[in-house]
Amino acid sequence: MGLLDPGDEVVMSNPYYACYPNFVEYLGGEPVFAYTHEEEGFGLEPGAVAGAMTSSSKAILINSPCNPTGT
Repeated sequence: MGLLDPGDEVVMSNPYYACYPNFVEYLGGEPVFAYTHEEEGFGLEPGAVAGAMTSSSKAILINSPCNPTGT
């Protein structure tokens, strides 16, 4: 709650825990997704995160081990 202003973006992996985007949206933020892939073990790659970031990005949500993939 202390990090986001309305319109701020939070980058998170996809697939993601279903509540994470709701938490961000409740606070007026926008969830943005860095896509992960099963054939790569659902690992969150730095390039995917960088590609999801914009000038409105305020935070990166890193959940380890990732829910729902366990990576």
